[in-house]
Formats: sequence, structure tokens, C-alpha cells
Amino acid sequence: MKGNKIVLIFCGLILVAFIMAKSFKDDIKVISLGNDQYQNSELEIVDGENFIKYASKINSIEAVKWINDNTVEFKGKTKGSDNLQIFQFNYNDKKLSLSNDSKKDEFYSKDFKEDIKSLQKIAEDNYLIYAQGKDKRGLFNVKKGHKPVVLAKNIKYNDKLLFKISDDKKKVAYYDIDDKNIKIYNFANNQIAKIDEEINNGVLSDFKKNISFSYEGGYLAIANINRENFKESNFSVYGADSGKRYAEKLMGINPVWGKDNLKIAFTYMENNSVVNTKEKSSYNLVGDRAGFFNLKTRKIKYAQNFGEGFKVMKPSIWKDNNRMLITVGKYNKEQNKYNFNRVYIYNIENNTLADLAGYFKNIDNIGDNFKIELSDSYLYIYSKSKDGGKSIKIMDLESRYEKEYNNVHGFTTNGEVNNEKILYKNLKPNEFLYVHNDGIYITDLKSNYLKYKTYGNVIGIYESPDKSRLFIISKYEENYELAIVNI
Repeated sequence: MKGNKIVLIFCGLILVAFIMAKSFKDDIKVISLGNDQYQNSELEIVDGENFIKYASKINSIEAVKWINDNTVEFKGKTKGSDNLQIFQFNYNDKKLSLSNDSKKDEFYSKDFKEDIKSLQKIAEDNYLIYAQGKDKRGLFNVKKGHKPVVLAKNIKYNDKLLFKISDDKKKVAYYDIDDKNIKIYNFANNQIAKIDEEINNGVLSDFKKNISFSYEGGYLAIANINRENFKESNFSVYGADSGKRYAEKLMGINPVWGKDNLKIAFTYMENNSVVNTKEKSSYNLVGDRAGFFNLKTRKIKYAQNFGEGFKVMKPSIWKDNNRMLITVGKYNKEQNKYNFNRVYIYNIENNTLADLAGYFKNIDNIGDNFKIELSDSYLYIYSKSKDGGKSIKIMDLESRYEKEYNNVHGFTTNGEVNNEKILYKNLKPNEFLYVHNDGIYITDLKSNYLKYKTYGNVIGIYESPDKSRLFIISKYEENYELAIVNI
């Protein structure tokens, strides 16, 4: 009997071990690629239930793009090589391979070779290139089958390239150092409009933030921050096709274009606040009132004062064609700064100001180091804690539901080199993803779940054209881990 008990216990343990192994099994298999697919015979791709991943020996990645719903293409370098190669990572075939195109030079290579320092794709076979070579130097528009068009020989200031492309990629504004003018180039008709305005070093030092195209690219606003006397800061408005001046030196900072193309919100300064210092970026400057300029009527409106001790903390945000969100802070004398306090909605048409106090519960920890954005009905507030960690507070302005995510990490998402990092990415109107502790999470505020976990630090997330997959790049020691994950 004793022996039977031992046998039964032993069988039971085996059964439990089998069940546990089955429950934790990740359904992983390893597929080795041959030398004809890639030069490294040790290459292995791990195939999971909803992803494929590759722990690569690639230590440099740029120009990431999906070429179809199954395949990601990017340029990269492997250890010991200084040459960029074009790789393709295919989900269906479960292969990482060198692209056949990598053996061919791009059409612009014959003119610029290794002199290219910046490459921006405008459309198919149409690029904006900044080159720095002996023969080819400056900003060029390069189209396949056409001779390169030189836009300016020098657009560099304090080691920064002074150009900004409109959101629809139909125009580019740039500063011609030799001519000392801002110019606007139209990619469709090759016409150049010249802006006749004296440009100071303040505009040039933060060119991309001080230059803003209207929603449809028909106008351009130039912000001039006077760091010696902030209340003298102003902005002017020009036609992006003609260079014609439509408004000159309107007093205020942070002009923000509305989506109807003819309205601009800005922050007006009545006084020079003690918290506005020369080192602060224009985004973090505080002002006294929110103003609105109508380009059609050439008239300005101002929202009501917010009361003693309160100031406008960030650039206004357009909620729709007639309503704006205004972020307000209250002065703390001991800390000598304005801390985030509330958000108002201002209606331009009926000149009403509504306090959204009921939407916000725990905002005392946000302080003054934050950024605020609106996407659909969701209001996102990024902030930093005292220990340096990053947090996102999200509010649904329709349901008033509020949630906070702590210790999130930034990542790039559009494939450009040195692109500014973001802390979340919208997937659907009511769904977005974020990164926490090297895991990619998807949430609708009420519930969230881990979609993918990496051994490295997530640095890039790129959505497929049909929005069914994510390409995830993680930094692991000196190399990269690559993954394609089904959403």
C-alpha cells in the first residue's frame, strides 16, 4: 500500500508539472535562416503566439518604414561595418533579409554620394536633402528624372538646420543665411516665396518652434520672443505662397493655428513675470491672458482675466473651430513659480469661459514641469515627478473618466533620425499604447493589458499601414531586439 501511495504521489507530481508547463508554455519555436537570406549563419528568429522577434547584431537603425502590411524595411549597420544596408523583416515569411534594393544606389546617390547630412521624404521619388560636401552643399529638392534644385547654400545656425516642412508636406520654410531671409518653397510648382522681415537670433535659435504653418499650409506665422523684455514679444503672419504680410507684430507669444485656417490663438503678456527667464523655452513661458486673432476680420478678442495670482501657463489648444482649452496656474511665492491649477474652455463666438474644475481631481503633484495635448476627447498631461520619472494623466472630457500612468518611457514613432520622443500613441479614438518597465501596454483607460515584453529598452514603435501590427525596436546592450507584434 505504501508503495502504491508513492507511485500515486509521483504520478500526481508529474501531472501537476505537465499542467504547469502547459500553462506557462509560450508556444515558441526557433527558425534558423540560411546564408542566402542573411550573411550571419547564427541568425535566429523566435516565433511566438502573436509575435516574431529577433535578437540582432545590428547596432544602428534608421529610416524605418512599413512597405506593406507584413514587411518592415529599415537601414542598419552591423558590428564592424560602417556601411548602411537595407533590411526587410517579414512577419509571414518569418525572415530578416537583406533587401535586393540595398545593392542598388538610390537615384539621388549619383549627385550627392556620401555628402547627405539630412534626408526627408516628401513624396515618392521626391526628397528634401541637406548636403555638406565640396561640390554639393546646401538645401536641395531632388526629384527623380529632374536636376536637383538648390534652395539655399547655407541654412545652418549654431549647428542646427533651419528648415520646417508643413504638415501636408507641400511646402518647406527655411532660413537662407546668405540672403538673411526666410523663404518658402512649394514642392508642387517649384516656386519660392520670400518673407520680408528682419529675423533676429531668437527666432533662429529655436526655428522650428518659432515658425508655424497654418493647418492647410496657406499661411505662415513667425514668433519673435523678446528675451530682454518679454511683454514686447510679438508674431507676424504671411501668405505662404505670396510672402505677403497679413498681420505685423501682434503682441503676444505662442501663436497656435486653428483648423479653419483663419484663426490664431496666442498668449498675451501685460507684464514681465519674474518666472519668465531667458533660459525658458517659449512653450513654458507664462502670460496674462489668452487672445484670438481672426485673420479674415483682422480683429482680436481676449478671454477674461483669471483672477489675481493666476496666469496662462501653456499655449492654448483648439478643441474645435470656436472653442479653446486654456491651461492656468496659480503663483506660489515660496517656490517662485506657477503650479498647474485648472483648465478652462473659452468660446470665441459667445465670449464665455467655462471652468473644468469638475474634471480634475488630483493635480497638485503636477507643478509647472508638464506638457498638455488634446486628441479627440482625451486630454493628456505629461509631467515629471521629483525623482525624474515620467507620468501621463488622461482625462476623457466626455465621460469625465480620469486615470494616471506612472513611470512611463518615451519612444519614437515615425522613423526619422533623432525624432522627438512621445509617451503615448493613439491606436483608435478610445485606445492608445504606452511603455512601462520595458513592456508595451494597450489601454482604453478602463482596462489595460500587456501586449509585448522585451528584454531591452523600447526606443521605437511603428504601426503597420492597416494598423494590425506593431514593429518594435528595443536597445539590448550594444545591439537591437526587433519584433513584429499583432495588435
